[in-house]
Amino acid sequence: KKIILENISDAEFVNSFVKENRMKEIQHIIRSIDRDRNGYVTRNELDDILKEVYPELRKKDLMRLIKPFCSVSNKILVDYGRFKSFVNDLVLSVSKPEHSKKHEGLIAAGKTSSKDRIPPGTVVHVKDLLK
Repeated sequence: KKIILENISDAEFVNSFVKENRMKEIQHIIRSIDRDRNGYVTRNELDDILKEVYPELRKKDLMRLIKPFCSVSNKILVDYGRFKSFVNDLVLSVSKPEHSKKHEGLIAAGKTSSKDRIPPGTVVHVKDLLK
């Protein structure tokens, strides 16, 4: 029987991390999987890890949120460093509102840079997360 997963909003996803940022635990699990230390895990591995660490995400479809962090040359692999930086930046934006204006403007305008560590094409509305 096929299980149909619910779509997850950007706000639901980030709120999971804001309530309890467990990136260190996620990073530890990824290190145990990423034996060659290349910084990549598969989309399914990251999906499984997030659902294990954050049980409230178990019935959610996370692939839409993981997709922007996939390797250009191999869409199955996720650049964990980019994903981690993105989540940490969003958590900082939500927990410290003075940072949200910077990220909101960049995201809305699509003007991201490596300095901001938010992957181009990622759609997140920080103002919605602050409600």
